[in-house]
Amino acid sequence: MKNHIGNDHYSNVSFYVDLSNKIGYPLSIHINSFTHEKPLFWQSWSHDDLLESSSFLQGPGLPLAMLLTEAQLNSIPPAALAIAQFNPDKQYQLLQSMLISPAAMQLALSNTALFMLLVRHAEQHQINEQAFKTLVLQKRTDILDSMHLPNSHSTVKMLARINMQQQYSAHLNALFEVLSAGDFIQDLRHTQHLCINHFVFLQRYQGLCWAGLLNMLDSQTSIADMGYLRRLAQDTCALGANLDSLRPTSSVAELKRVHDRYVITHNSISASARARQHQALYGQYPTPPLPGNSMIVPISNWHELAQEGLHMRHCVGAYHQRVYAGQVFIYQVLTQPRVTLSVRAQGYDWQLDEARGYANSTPSAEAMQLIHNWLHAANQNQQLLQRTQLNR
Repeated sequence: MKNHIGNDHYSNVSFYVDLSNKIGYPLSIHINSFTHEKPLFWQSWSHDDLLESSSFLQGPGLPLAMLLTEAQLNSIPPAALAIAQFNPDKQYQLLQSMLISPAAMQLALSNTALFMLLVRHAEQHQINEQAFKTLVLQKRTDILDSMHLPNSHSTVKMLARINMQQQYSAHLNALFEVLSAGDFIQDLRHTQHLCINHFVFLQRYQGLCWAGLLNMLDSQTSIADMGYLRRLAQDTCALGANLDSLRPTSSVAELKRVHDRYVITHNSISASARARQHQALYGQYPTPPLPGNSMIVPISNWHELAQEGLHMRHCVGAYHQRVYAGQVFIYQVLTQPRVTLSVRAQGYDWQLDEARGYANSTPSAEAMQLIHNWLHAANQNQQLLQRTQLNR
């Protein structure tokens, strides 16, 4: 694959990429220069036959490193190239949208998060380059309004503070969804070191929010640690914690201590009393979706659920609302030591939600292997049963 400088087929083409050797038939992509009035628009050719002309924000399906030489990459303003590289699966679109006008470049450099949301919006709604040029000239609050997002000056300032770093389109979706919902914006405005991880965390978070919780996250927080913190905070809320008891916490260790205190309080009520409460509130316990075996036994009534939390000294008894809603189902794993397992729906399958030993201890490797083997086999049996029923 070769990159050539030339002006073949239409004016102001700065280079083309010859893909012939790679794909086995004549094909080249001709790309407008960075300074062209339509930068990075491209055409694909086979000999003298035009195959396709791109529209705005339509990438050629190849990464920048395969399309541009090192010298061409180095000719891009470093700050613009860094922004494009924040989102590996949209590098071409981000670079083109920055180069489309000086106002677009200025917005990208001054408020990267807002600019990326606008590019996402333009791509989804097939906004052409002229309309995009008009949008980036508008007030920042009007840009937010055009995307049906909260359009206050404080939201603009909050977006400008976000440390984007490397992220993917799914992370931008999280940013958009959290802003659209609006529930956590006030807390986000007071969050130190605001980054995309805060929005990824909040996208699936169902619980009370306070400044200290969000300050437990930063750009280096792993997906696993984020998931643990989300479950810990949600469980603490489900156990009955209110904002007065949560606001003083500013570390995972402090939140864990609050969680454990509420577990003791929650489990101090007898299993029979809790079972009667849940029976009156919800009716019959939902039927577990997957059959158990000699080692993995489904919990099948409210008394067993309450008793499991009491016996294992953790908060599974507080999962009653999620169980009633069909979001999770609870199983006992009869290893030594014992484990409590929760599964949740993922498409047509069920996947591991959480597995915890006594007092939230980590299960052994053997217990986890047993769980994974059972879950894999149970999902396969479910799929086979569904296919059999469809074929009848």
